[in-house]
Amino acid sequence: MNYREPMRGSERENVGAHVAEGWAGYDYMYKEYELTDREYFVLIIIDALRICTAEVVAWLAGYTDYSYCRKSLMRLYNNGYVSIVKGNNGKNCYFLKSKGLKSIGKYNSRVYEVSSMTNHCLEVGIVCAWLRATRKLHFSDMMLDMQLRESQSVGEHRPDIVVGNLAFEIELNHKRKETLTRNVLSNELTYDGQVWLVPQRKANIRRSLAEIFADNVIEDDSAKILCLEDIHQEICLCNIHNNTWQAPPLP
Repeated sequence: MNYREPMRGSERENVGAHVAEGWAGYDYMYKEYELTDREYFVLIIIDALRICTAEVVAWLAGYTDYSYCRKSLMRLYNNGYVSIVKGNNGKNCYFLKSKGLKSIGKYNSRVYEVSSMTNHCLEVGIVCAWLRATRKLHFSDMMLDMQLRESQSVGEHRPDIVVGNLAFEIELNHKRKETLTRNVLSNELTYDGQVWLVPQRKANIRRSLAEIFADNVIEDDSAKILCLEDIHQEICLCNIHNNTWQAPPLP
């Protein structure tokens, strides 16, 4: 067995100083990350949309460069605020981890779970980005399911997005005509107008909506059907460099 003599006092002091220096570096490396105002707003946006892409975040959070937005999201990811999953198109999709939720005061909220509704959530985000890019609306001007749920009764129909007194509905899958009729009439009674966004390949949904509008004498200027692919195309034509950062209003 190898035996080592006990260290003298000066040797112990040197080792102690070295260890202390090492731990000081460790503390520095793992100290709490401080969110910027914009990064805090990014967490608010992701929470409201549940899950979204970097392009959507860039438009809604006022970035003027997609790559810089992605770097910001990676900082949030590396510091434990967000998770990343791949979407059907191969793009990264971001949702809040428990730390991200707690940092915006959502201590009792559950972490988002990817499901069959994820594509719908992603499309809602794209429509919000379209409203920002083409109508210059601030994200705080858009009311989503989360905010509507707080002000409406249980079981009451909620559009996907409300801007002012205009309802936006993203319809990806065919519903029974009775259900569509109920939702259309609810919007007609509650809002001044409604816009339905439907994939181009879903001709049956567009046909059902057109029939419902006609049967209930809903005017063309108060109810419209738009193609989702056209919305995607319009966003691609918009220049992110013309986007502007505008701090969200105080609650």
